[in-house]
Amino acid sequence: MSILDVAAHAGVSKSAASRALLGQGDVTEQVRARVEAAATELGYVKDYRAHALKSTSTRTVGIFVRTVRLSFYGELIATIQHTIESNGFQLAVFAASSDTRTETHTIEQMMGLRPAGIIIASGRVPTHTITGAAKTLPVVLAGRTNRLPGIDTVADDGTGTAALAERVAHHGHREVAVLSIARSRSATLSARSQRIRKELTALGVNVLPVPFAADRDAADPEHLRRALETATAVMCPNDPTLITTWEQLDAFGHRVPDDISLTGYDGIGQLASPVLGLTTWRQPIADIGHAVAEQILDRIKNPDTSPRHIRLTGCLQRGRTLRRHDPALSDSRSGSPVIA
Repeated sequence: MSILDVAAHAGVSKSAASRALLGQGDVTEQVRARVEAAATELGYVKDYRAHALKSTSTRTVGIFVRTVRLSFYGELIATIQHTIESNGFQLAVFAASSDTRTETHTIEQMMGLRPAGIIIASGRVPTHTITGAAKTLPVVLAGRTNRLPGIDTVADDGTGTAALAERVAHHGHREVAVLSIARSRSATLSARSQRIRKELTALGVNVLPVPFAADRDAADPEHLRRALETATAVMCPNDPTLITTWEQLDAFGHRVPDDISLTGYDGIGQLASPVLGLTTWRQPIADIGHAVAEQILDRIKNPDTSPRHIRLTGCLQRGRTLRRHDPALSDSRSGSPVIA
C-alpha cells in the first residue's frame, strides 16, 4: 500500500494526497477529507521516516500528552525528563488539542524531529496512529493499557475503581451518578468510568450514567440535574472533573458532602492537598514516570525485545468529600456530615 494507491482512490494527484495527509494548508478541506477517507478505507499507514530527511535519529525522546494544564501530566513529564536527561537524552514535549485530527498531525510533526523513541500519554490518539508510529520507532504508552503489537505500556493497575466503588457502597449509597466520557475523547477516562460502573453494579448499586458536556470536560448540566433527583453520590473519572462537578453542584445549590458526596481519581499535585480533602485514588505517578522512562530507554537500546506491560498500584485517599448516607435523611438532605 502506497501514497499512489491513496491518491488514485481519492481521485487526486500524489502531491495533493501527500500534502493532505501531512496537514499542509495548500489543499481544500474537501480534498483533505477525501484523502483521509481513502487512507482510512485502504488501511494506509505513512512511512514517517520517509519525511525525516533520511538521516539518523537524534538523542531526543518525544512525549505526547493530552494537556500540560493538569497536575498528572506535569508530574509525569518532570519524572520522565529527570530519568531521560540522566541517560544523555533530551525530552521534547508536545501537547494535544481538542481536535483529534490535529493530534494525529502533531504526532507526525513530532516524528519529523527524528526522535530515538516516543512516549504517548494521551487517551485521544487513535490506535492506527500509534501502530503506524511503532512500525518505525520505539513507542511506549503511558497511562493506557492497550496491548498493541510491539508496544510497551505502563499504567495504573485500575484497582482504584474497585476500592472507591466499595467505599461508596460501604457508606450506604445506593443511587450513584457516574461521569462517563466517550472513548473518542479519552480512551483512558472512558475505560475508567466503565470500570466504576461495573464495580458499582456488582455491589448492587443503581448506576446513573452522566455524559460529559459536548464542549468541555465537565458533566452535561441537564443530565446531572436529572441524576441528582435520586443520586446521593457522584463518582468522577479524575480529580479535575471532580472539581468542575463540585462547581456545578454549588451552582445548583447542593452542598458537598452534606447534600451529595463526591469521589475522584489521581490524587496528584495541588488537588491532593489535605486542605481540599478530596476522596480519591492516588496514582503512583513518580513510579509510573520512572518506569515509562526506563521502558523507552530500554526499547531504544534493544528494539527487538518483547514488549512489557507494567501495572502499578496506588492507594486510597480518605478525604472529606464522601459521607455516610442515612436513608432517614434522604428527603431533607440536611444535617451535619458524617465523615469516615
